[in-house]
Amino acid sequence: MFRKPHLPIVALACVLLLTAASAEDENRREFNVSAGGLLTLDLDAGGSVEIHGTGGSSIIVDYLADCDPECEITFKETGDGLRISSNFVGRGRNQNSEVELEIQVPRTYDVKLHSKGGGLSID
Repeated sequence: MFRKPHLPIVALACVLLLTAASAEDENRREFNVSAGGLLTLDLDAGGSVEIHGTGGSSIIVDYLADCDPECEITFKETGDGLRISSNFVGRGRNQNSEVELEIQVPRTYDVKLHSKGGGLSID
């Protein structure tokens, strides 16, 4: 005897998968750029940065931020490229951040970095 799948369980599984997929997209940004531009990283909250050159014509940024006090990551398209900043929102005696940025840029792209600390890898 075959049992029919329980519709509520199947529906719940679909909702959970869609929620997980949208949570990933919240930490990914994509910007159309031209080769030869400038990526400026101004990381006052520090951060670990991995940059990979690709053959594409966009900058793709995957990021995570776990900070105490709270911090924010902002993105600003500029005339010559993109500026990414990390800043603490609140002030406190002990500031701690775990900011991680994985960035894909066109192969012929300049990078300018100012950071309060963290690892750097450029490929």
